[in-house]
Amino acid sequence: MGKDSKKQKREDAGFPGAVFSWSIEDVYNEELYRNLVEKIPNEFKSVEEHFGAYIYPLLEETRTQLHSSMEALSAAPFAEVIAFDEAKPHGSQHYDVRVDYWRNRYGHGKEPYKLLPGDILILANGRPQTICDLRLQGRSWAYSTVVKLKDSDEEEDNNISAYFKVKASQDIESNWKSMFVVFLMNVVT
Repeated sequence: MGKDSKKQKREDAGFPGAVFSWSIEDVYNEELYRNLVEKIPNEFKSVEEHFGAYIYPLLEETRTQLHSSMEALSAAPFAEVIAFDEAKPHGSQHYDVRVDYWRNRYGHGKEPYKLLPGDILILANGRPQTICDLRLQGRSWAYSTVVKLKDSDEEEDNNISAYFKVKASQDIESNWKSMFVVFLMNVVT
């Protein structure tokens, strides 16, 4: 697949598809959108032109924030997955996830991390402390985004962040011996 074809697939998949298509090398590539980010004009001929002017600056800003978050993996909030099931419709790369509890390395005694819709997470078969950990032989991982939190009337132990649904960047094998989720950033708030 050529570079232009890969770029076109990113555009066709929308914002989440573009983010999910990024490899570690893409996240670290400061040139990824350099030739596509242009000065935003003061006037536009159409609504489409107006929205289109912000696509590549938004992708570049997101790539930069993701890069920064991946540099700080060792301090990122994380949790061990205790239940992981494919959600319906099957084959949609949606999964129901239950974690033990969030460990917040940022906190220093503050409130624990609270999961939000739009959070970008890494799902991995081991807890990554650095980007190099994601590249280890035998290590499997995928980006995911939180699409739904457990309803508040179903809360257990007042920990709504312990059960949620994600959309993953790829199919996840549920036979991993251990699984962790690591918070990277939020693309909604």
